[in-house]
Amino acid sequence: PGDAIISSDWNTYVRDNTNYLRNIIYDSAPSGATTLDWTAIPSNYRHLMALISGRSALGGNNTDAIAVTFNADTGANYYYQTATFNNVTVSTGPGTAAANIAIAAIPAALATAGRAGSLALFIPDYAGTTFHKLIDCTSCDIYSTTAASSNTQFIAGLWANVAAITRITFTLTGTWVAGSRATLYGLYA
Repeated sequence: PGDAIISSDWNTYVRDNTNYLRNIIYDSAPSGATTLDWTAIPSNYRHLMALISGRSALGGNNTDAIAVTFNADTGANYYYQTATFNNVTVSTGPGTAAANIAIAAIPAALATAGRAGSLALFIPDYAGTTFHKLIDCTSCDIYSTTAASSNTQFIAGLWANVAAITRITFTLTGTWVAGSRATLYGLYA
């Protein structure tokens, strides 16, 4: 009885299993800072997935945008397409030769207390050196109690670089609020 795993089961189903998610970084976003910066990302996984739940202290606004860059590259090397659903309105738009990719909006200072936004960012073949890096991101935030305050975004993006990703930086206009959390997972093939 209980939750004990015998060593032979551990060796067979966990230690030797290469088809699972592994937590690489679990981080509290630095309260009062504008960036969440993950450096020295190991290259021994096939894909990456980042999950963030957070809020911004940006004054005078309901929401704040989270932008992502890779390997400290802030040149005009990012391309993306967004689809945003706000209540009953749908909008789309491209970004070309940008300095980053705006991947999500999260509640900010004017949002209802206790509200946070979330995102799931998938980066396939992040350690490969043959192709430019693609991203797929889904995010949501509901910053007040009205229907018009509900936002869902889908973003497909490209970093025009074949280098392996070793650093991911998430940047706000405002600052992260205490309690914001982020996790980076590595996915084995």
